[in-house]
Amino acid sequence: MDLVKDNVVYMDESNLNILPEATVVEAAKKMRDKKLSALIVAGGG
Repeated sequence: MDLVKDNVVYMDESNLNILPEATVVEAAKKMRDKKLSALIVAGGG
């Protein structure tokens, strides 16, 4: 069974992250363009 961590190894980490300052629309566009179902909010506090 494939685990998320096994698949992430093959992906560019920048494709999975978004900054907390990004808008919902920016996040939705990134998810659509990269065919992702979720993003990791990176940075911040």
